[in-house]
Amino acid sequence: MKILHIISSYYPAIKFGGPINSVHELNKALVRKGHQVDVITTNAGIDKLQNVMLNQWYDLSRVRVMYKSFWGYEHFNFSFPFMISTFSIVKDYDIVHITGVWNFPILVGSICAFIFNKPFIISPRGSLYEETVNLKNSRIKKIYLKLFGGFFLKKAAAIHYTTIDECEKVEKFLNINKNRVIIHNGIDLNVIANMNNNKLFNDKFPKLKDKKYILSLGRVTKKKGFDLLIPAIKKVIENRNDLLLVIAGPDDEGYLSEVKNIIAENNLEQNVVFTGLLDGELKWLAYHNAELFVLPSYSENFGNTVVEAMACGIPVVLTNKVGISREIKLNEAGVIVDLNVGSLVKGIELIYEDKNLKRKMIENGRIMINKYFDIDYIATQMLASYDQILKRKLN
Repeated sequence: MKILHIISSYYPAIKFGGPINSVHELNKALVRKGHQVDVITTNAGIDKLQNVMLNQWYDLSRVRVMYKSFWGYEHFNFSFPFMISTFSIVKDYDIVHITGVWNFPILVGSICAFIFNKPFIISPRGSLYEETVNLKNSRIKKIYLKLFGGFFLKKAAAIHYTTIDECEKVEKFLNINKNRVIIHNGIDLNVIANMNNNKLFNDKFPKLKDKKYILSLGRVTKKKGFDLLIPAIKKVIENRNDLLLVIAGPDDEGYLSEVKNIIAENNLEQNVVFTGLLDGELKWLAYHNAELFVLPSYSENFGNTVVEAMACGIPVVLTNKVGISREIKLNEAGVIVDLNVGSLVKGIELIYEDKNLKRKMIENGRIMINKYFDIDYIATQMLASYDQILKRKLN
């Protein structure tokens, strides 16, 4: 099968968070199963030091990737070269997989697939939650949905959701009932198994050597709930003054300064460590060395970092606004809390106070990871969905 994946930014643009890694892992797994996966994208989020050349095919773990230049706002990615190339190549593929909603490449990809009568699947990746739409530029987004987005969502062969929560809430919000595909994000368990170089981590972050810390990993954005997490940590360390909070992730549109203000207001400057963006071995070591992982998000379609933390054998605390929270609650693999400081404090304290519950959740988390989130299993599910779409087209 020849698959074209269209996305506004792609690996190694990891500063944009979860979808960058999860989409690349999926594509690599699809290639390992004998299929051709090509990605056309822009160079948004890619550092100049990464030396990515434009307008040529790159081989990234046998996934072919072509980067195009863009102009203006990096979360919209207007790109005339992208438009020309996509119109030129889309006809050569069996199926088109489009990740995202609001960016120019997504609009172009949808138009091209529609014009050339190629079946396409759209993965909104949390972009269509009502609270996400209303969080920023809501008026523009709603106009876009009326003029363009809604049309292509209806014309898509399927909409791919990463959780039941995302599916139900998006369908209710937009009043759509398309062919739905619910497939989780996956991770490569082989990579995690080989991460044990604590010296590398201690040399990079000597302040964390032999320290107990709670980990928050991901982009530093408003929706991640730092306004809840930091006051909660203040409460927790009243009885555990040796405990640290590690915030690992890149600043998103200047919100880091607001987080630092909240930390100062709570007099926690000595209890918080910023590592910046972590990737590769350092990221996995940050998980392995943590006491617990916390994700107090206001909105999250999936929660890649929660799955990564469980795979590393640490307990997780997350809000009921994280898409994967239903599955975690069902499998008793983590603590699910309400969206307020008091509930978050109770959730964190529960992990520290009930050792038997902690062990049970860690074990259930590992079982859950092996059963549902191995990337090869996820790729098999996605291929089955592609096959169904192509069969419907033939009929």
